[in-house]
Amino acid sequence: MADHQEDVLHTVSALLPAVRFDNRSGRKVFFNSMIIAFTGWQDKINDRRKAIVFGDGTPIASSDIEVIVNILDENKVAFKWHRGDVVIIDNKLAMHSRNFFTPPRVILA
Repeated sequence: MADHQEDVLHTVSALLPAVRFDNRSGRKVFFNSMIIAFTGWQDKINDRRKAIVFGDGTPIASSDIEVIVNILDENKVAFKWHRGDVVIIDNKLAMHSRNFFTPPRVILA
């Protein structure tokens, strides 16, 4: 659902569980975009401290989300890219992202 109020776009997504069960692998997976909303959506429209809320609209404490961010950071796998490299990621089993970088972006493909 999207609601336009003045110069702000307010969106509400469906209530989804943070952890899902993948039938193919039989594993529980952390499957959501709360980390990117918290770590990457900071501009004149978006406030990361208000981006992640409980179903009733109460903000989740930044310190609680920082714990999740730290756990994910401690368990990440990073690849050093070389010209011609290809990686295939199972989108249901692995969170994927990129680290922040200083422009210009270098495309090796």
